[in-house]
Amino acid sequence: MPQASPSSKRGLPPRLRPANHPAPSSDVLNAVLLVVLYMIQGVPLGLSMGAMPFLLQNIPDMSYTKIGVFTLASYPYSFKLLWSPIVDTLHIRRIGLRKSWILPLQLLSGALMISLGRWVEDVLFSSKDIETATLYFFVLVLLAATQDIAVDGWALTLLSKANVGYAATCQTIGMNIGYFMSFTIFLALNDASFCERWLGSPRELVTLGGYLFWWGWVYVGVTLVVGLFKSEAGPTSIRDDSVRVVDVGAAIDDDGRDDFKVQRPANMTSMTRRKLSNAENGVGLALAAEALRHDDDDDDGKAHRVKGHATSSATIRKAYSQLFRTIQLPPVKLLCVLLIVSRLAMLPAESASALKLLEKGVSKEALASLVLIEFPIELISALIAGKWAASSHPLRPWLAGFKIRLLMAFLTTVCVYLFPVGVADVSGAPLAFSCLVALALLTSFSSTLMFTSLGDFYNRISDPSMGGAYLTMLNTVANIGIVVPKIIVFWLIDKTTVSAGSGKRKHVVRDGFYVVSFAANALGVLLLLGIGRVVRRLERYPTSAWRSNSNT
Repeated sequence: MPQASPSSKRGLPPRLRPANHPAPSSDVLNAVLLVVLYMIQGVPLGLSMGAMPFLLQNIPDMSYTKIGVFTLASYPYSFKLLWSPIVDTLHIRRIGLRKSWILPLQLLSGALMISLGRWVEDVLFSSKDIETATLYFFVLVLLAATQDIAVDGWALTLLSKANVGYAATCQTIGMNIGYFMSFTIFLALNDASFCERWLGSPRELVTLGGYLFWWGWVYVGVTLVVGLFKSEAGPTSIRDDSVRVVDVGAAIDDDGRDDFKVQRPANMTSMTRRKLSNAENGVGLALAAEALRHDDDDDDGKAHRVKGHATSSATIRKAYSQLFRTIQLPPVKLLCVLLIVSRLAMLPAESASALKLLEKGVSKEALASLVLIEFPIELISALIAGKWAASSHPLRPWLAGFKIRLLMAFLTTVCVYLFPVGVADVSGAPLAFSCLVALALLTSFSSTLMFTSLGDFYNRISDPSMGGAYLTMLNTVANIGIVVPKIIVFWLIDKTTVSAGSGKRKHVVRDGFYVVSFAANALGVLLLLGIGRVVRRLERYPTSAWRSNSNT
């Protein structure tokens, strides 16, 4: 008996089912490039969102509210949607749509790290100027967030259409490498006791300023390699006299495929066909239409020649208009609500549990070693998640990750509550540390599972005519659900904490961390009652429902 094809399973729209084709040889090198570009984006994020709260916790008289203020440095990643259409539109034609942004942004980031890295260390730890340090990292994250827009858009053309879904896996691996090098490895090498015990050094091997200085030169080196040896082929490089476009747009037929109607003249060269294929693969079609328009000498005189200078402000307005229309689509709004509320349940436990362990006496070295164990798990789970997310139900791995992560948030809060006071490392409480390791590994796996499956789903539903703006929109909404409530979480921890006595006799009567974390866990249980239905509904939407210009 013949078996049903994957296309017929449970009525899933054909566009949401990946094609299983072997990767072209060029895809391997391009995937490595994506990993490197995402890796260097993870460096300022790993510092600002990972390492810096640990360093700030060691500064005397540092409250949770002040640590919450520093979280403002990560806000650009949550609001990059506001300028993503500009990044997807304005460019220098000779350099390329994506490289026009990636090259100068990486050079500027490297220059800031090289020239001001040691200065910001002195500002933070000598002057205790949290506001200035926050502003410095805010600028670094702003540059990284803008670069991320360009890299997300470039990822859709660097990889072939059959393998574009693996761009999310490249992002997961690259960001994790950069993040953990700037979080785990930096904290370990910055800790004097760790260096003395394991590396035989009487002092820390890496300071904050020295670390920024070193990465600044890595930024410069990567930028030079990309600028000199990697060309950007795509719609923006098509010559004005190469082709005449009759209709560039998505015509959604009955089986859900996107048919792009393009008239090719008979004398088109093979090089032009390769360049045009990038547009047909569904990347930057709106920009491709502008680049392909051609001055016609026919009697109707309706065609126009596109000049080689920067795209007009009218094109930018159209991009913002299309972005606004996309946000208004029912499935997009439903997905945005899911992304914003889903992280609230585990945010207090994941944001403040490590800081609470520091308060109980756990050494920074022990926590750095704990996170170091997570690193290989992150890489392995990214590959597993990529394979699982490539199934016919890409959001089911996300749902499984949410359930695991919610349970881990509850158990982590309980573990921190029961953790003995005054234990610095694993030798003092091996069972307690073993529980922390197990919880950390499961949290890491579920987090990667959710992130990778979401990325795969984004790549499947994204409107190719919007380039990287669509991916940026969805990632922005997801980040809003993380970083915006974080400052409120730290503020609530301070406000719900009740202390008695004064001076050395001051002690905590009620710790606000446990109040806020358990309340968030209860909220997660309520959300779980309806999230499964929302996930199944999102998967049933056809591709045309996710695109504002599906009727053009």
